[in-house]
Amino acid sequence: MKITFKNDNRIFTLFCLLNKLGYDSENNRQGMHPIRRRIRAELNIANDLFLQLKPFFNSYHQSEFIKAFLHFSSFPKFRLQEKKWQSRVPKAKFLKYLPLIKLFYKAGEINQLFAINNHYYQKHIKSYSHKIAEDLNELSRFFKIKTPIVNIILAPNFLDAYWRGYGPMFKNKQYIVYGPCDNLKKYKFLIRHEFLHGLINPLRDKKIKKLFQSILPLIKINKQTPKFYPAKKIMAWEYLIRAFNILYLTKNSKKDLPNLLNKERRKGFKLIEKVIEQIKMP
Repeated sequence: MKITFKNDNRIFTLFCLLNKLGYDSENNRQGMHPIRRRIRAELNIANDLFLQLKPFFNSYHQSEFIKAFLHFSSFPKFRLQEKKWQSRVPKAKFLKYLPLIKLFYKAGEINQLFAINNHYYQKHIKSYSHKIAEDLNELSRFFKIKTPIVNIILAPNFLDAYWRGYGPMFKNKQYIVYGPCDNLKKYKFLIRHEFLHGLINPLRDKKIKKLFQSILPLIKINKQTPKFYPAKKIMAWEYLIRAFNILYLTKNSKKDLPNLLNKERRKGFKLIEKVIEQIKMP
């Protein structure tokens, strides 16, 4: 498994555009990351030129636009290179707005903003990449699950909310796009979670599929269900990811198990202990 860290100008451009169009989501009570605040202030580009993009980009979750942008080569060319379209954003609709997206990159001088801020991303990569890669390799060895994914591309994204991540997959590679965190421990937790979405996949592994089907009847969707997981299948998969993460974190000692279980219960995953019991470790 090859692990690569990359400051991806497709992700950078997308989130410049989203922030310009009013994407203000933030999880940190102390506010946005300093780089995000600064770039939002420096995006001096006429809004009226891109107003027609706003309804389009408001129609789908940002995770779907991440997938859409990753179908293309890097800017400035930004040419379609992935043959199979894997975003809920309709391909024809995206291509319709493609000239405006390219115009935003040019008119907003995104290439200059990217170059000016690149050293912050490279400093982050230099500081954390080795430890994060170690963690992902150890995680993969621990669970011994066969996966077609041979390339992991990690893209830091300081223009998003704190502690927010995405893990889109294309054939034999997975991108992990992750927002800012406070420290290495939180970066590891966030990235590990997204990595597990690629590893613990009921569509790709028979054992995981069987396990997924066994916990599906336990899941109930009600007012206590976290709002990001509105369907039983989505909630069941998320339960699996969180359960496997706890098994990994407690592989050497069960000392932190009660605390980890309580954290998940507070987040709305009330059945987390039952799901862990369902998992038979290799």
